Amino acid sequence: MGDGALLWRFLLALAVAFTATFPSRAFCEPAGSKGRVVLDIKVCGGPSSEEVRRIVGVEIGDLLVEAAEPAPSTADRLVIRCADTMAWVEATSQAGGKSVDRTLRLDDFPGDAAPRALALAGIEILASLSPAVRERVSVRPAPRSEATPAPSATVDVPQSRPSTEDNRHPLRLDVAGLWRTFSVAHGASAWGGRIGLNQEFGQHWQLAADVDAAGTSTTGTAIGQARALLVSGGLLLGVHAETQNLGVGVSLGGRIGLAHLAGDSNGRADIAATSVARAWGGPVASLAAFAGVGPLGLIMVVEAGRSLFTSEGLANDQPVLSVGGNWLAVAVGAGFLFR
Repeated sequence: MGDGALLWRFLLALAVAFTATFPSRAFCEPAGSKGRVVLDIKVCGGPSSEEVRRIVGVEIGDLLVEAAEPAPSTADRLVIRCADTMAWVEATSQAGGKSVDRTLRLDDFPGDAAPRALALAGIEILASLSPAVRERVSVRPAPRSEATPAPSATVDVPQSRPSTEDNRHPLRLDVAGLWRTFSVAHGASAWGGRIGLNQEFGQHWQLAADVDAAGTSTTGTAIGQARALLVSGGLLLGVHAETQNLGVGVSLGGRIGLAHLAGDSNGRADIAATSVARAWGGPVASLAAFAGVGPLGLIMVVEAGRSLFTSEGLANDQPVLSVGGNWLAVAVGAGFLFR
């Protein structure tokens, strides 16, 4: 065998050994998997989900994982969800486990400005977490094509406007009919009305206040009848959860009221009728539900509490009407959202 053949065999063996010792990283880690972004749009009936995805794709290019493409395990996630006129945008970094969220009011962006506002808000918070997105956005040329016009001043409003809880969360006014009953012997069972305010704050907290009035009477005595007028006010703090058209909340707090008990002798001169006013109230828990479309909906509140005071209406020194002990109240009516 000649020297040339020996040299070629030596070079071939050296190449095989080098390949086995230093394999290409392309087989260990998919190329371009770092910095990718998965976009998840939920319950956005107003703004076009396709338009939001298109704008995000224009801004960050191939970093956006296509809808039909399997999501890499290292991809960051951008979630956009809407309820009525509110939108929540949240970005999560898979590398550090950090997340940033933002809230927008969709009625601030008329027409086709809403998809652009959602897309730009998502890109902004993504850039704060992802170096790849930050680099991709920073190297984009200043002049933009007609397909991707510069964001208008209106779109930039939520980015420069102070983010206050009053702007983020609605105030709800409730007007409802009311039934309240007490569990003591001869406990009053009264019908009336209720007006309430419910303010959401934070992500899941709510503060509720209300005033109500209800009345009842009894004719179960031989010498006349007894009447009761109940007025009260409540203040409760709780948590809530909601979807686009439904909401439910659980609250704890207190209620304080006044019970006016009066007797009527039905015109008999030999019977004296008097009236008294006594306090009632104590700790209370409530379960409230709201269902509606837009600013108008139906509300239902179920309340349970225990009065720390007891008042009694007497006939011949016997109780015929009492306010005290445990109580149960149910209110059904309409709710109006103010944004």
